[in-house]
Amino acid sequence: MRRGYIHDTIHHLQFLSQALAAGEASLFVHYVAWVRMLRRQRNLSTEILIVTLQCVATVLQRHVSSRGGSPWLPYIDAGLARLNQPAASEPDLVDSHPLSQLKKMYLDVVLRGKRRDASKLIMAALDAGADVRDIYLHVFQGAQYDIGQLWYMNEITTAQEHYCTAVTQSIISQLYPRIFSAERNGRALVATCAFGERHEIGVRMVSDFFEMDGWDTYYLGTNTSAKRVVRELADRKAELLLVSVTMASHLAMAKRLITLVRSSNVCRGVMILVGGYPFNIATDLWKNIGADGCGRDAAEAVAVARTLLEKKSIAAGKL
Repeated sequence: MRRGYIHDTIHHLQFLSQALAAGEASLFVHYVAWVRMLRRQRNLSTEILIVTLQCVATVLQRHVSSRGGSPWLPYIDAGLARLNQPAASEPDLVDSHPLSQLKKMYLDVVLRGKRRDASKLIMAALDAGADVRDIYLHVFQGAQYDIGQLWYMNEITTAQEHYCTAVTQSIISQLYPRIFSAERNGRALVATCAFGERHEIGVRMVSDFFEMDGWDTYYLGTNTSAKRVVRELADRKAELLLVSVTMASHLAMAKRLITLVRSSNVCRGVMILVGGYPFNIATDLWKNIGADGCGRDAAEAVAVARTLLEKKSIAAGKL
């Protein structure tokens, strides 16, 4: 039990530090509400969470406070205020989409190490008429979210989490003949993660949605330097840059990349879309780091890009 308390407190501190780095208390408030929801689903008391946050505030006040004050206190106070609100206002983790049952079956076989069975499930669904985009959004994306929850609750190991992600990436690669068959629209984009970010499957799926929309996409992977991104944007004559951030602690690197792109003459006119967990919670965060827009998922990212292109064409007098 002691180990569990320590594990939970470390996670609380990690999310608190990420929210502080981003300057967005809403990130920590959302995290606190999420933890309460998970505890409720396991019939665990919220009182322990409240006491833990109060203890964290007390310890930080005693041992970390300086002349700069205690910037974390408003964040913890906001989290505690959320916990004093009715839990019924928080949505349950229920997916009502027709493919939700397939997602459950997919997750079950992947967690049991049945990679081939997982692939067969997806291919059978596609052969039966399921749309690739729906598979991405309601099976792959939903499964990755559930895997993250299971990891947090110590119900699967880090190795299992990595295995599940690798299986999904492997199956996605089998779908490329379907994805790359779309008619080209003459546009190109470059996609990358903020430097230091290790969670890459999300931006890969977003890139695939743009491929299905006719774009030529160039995914640069993780830990690509900002200068390299600028060179690729110029070499590919890209009109769009996609930047993914999963951990709020990497927002500073995303902002640094965007600033460099904006200041480069060879990237003049390039639009920048961002996406990932922090932007889904703090809805104006994309503006604060200098992006042109944000997509909460792959489908929305494509829709936002279309809108931006239309506005750009109108401004240039092409429409």
